[in-house]
This record gives sequence, C-alpha cells and structure tokens, in this order.
Amino acid sequence: MSIAKFMFLTCMAMVCLQGPLRASETSAIKTDTVSFQGVFVAGGVECPLFAVDDGRVFALQGIDRTLVQIGTKATLWGHERMISTCQQGPAFQVERMETVAP
Repeated sequence: MSIAKFMFLTCMAMVCLQGPLRASETSAIKTDTVSFQGVFVAGGVECPLFAVDDGRVFALQGIDRTLVQIGTKATLWGHERMISTCQQGPAFQVERMETVAP
C-alpha cells in the first residue's frame, strides 16, 4: 500500500469516527424545557413510549421503564432530543415526571 493511500484511508477513518462523537455531543445540548401531558403506551424497543394528548408519541429517555406502567397518565417536563438510542420515533429527555390521578 502506498503512503498516499495509507494517509487517505487514515484521514477518512478519523473523519468517520469523529462524526458520531460530534453528533452525540450536540444531542446533549439542552433546549428550552417543555411539558407534555399524556399516557404511557405499549411498545418501545429500548425506551418507554409516551403518547401526548395532541397525538404525538415520544420515546422517553431518562425514565426507567420498570418504574412506569402502561396506561399511567402523567405530565413530563424536559426537552426533545435530536439524536437518541431509543431506535423508535422522536425522543424526549425527561427531567421531571408527575403522575396524574385518573
């Protein structure tokens, strides 16, 4: 392998490796905190799902799925995430949660 080809491949590998790191760093940047009311619904590959009263469904980060039950109504505070490990739908980073009495 020529030195030029080796240098090119090395640079390309470095660029590829830096991409995801930069993306995850920017996903941690906090935007304005918002609140949603809705209900926990079935599904979710990696994260619990929350159906907001306006019809949107978010995959939640920051909540242990063992602490919530399907059908529980709640108000959530937090912010939407651009990048997530949830693997399903838009993600919402929960900073605070209060259950709502039925």
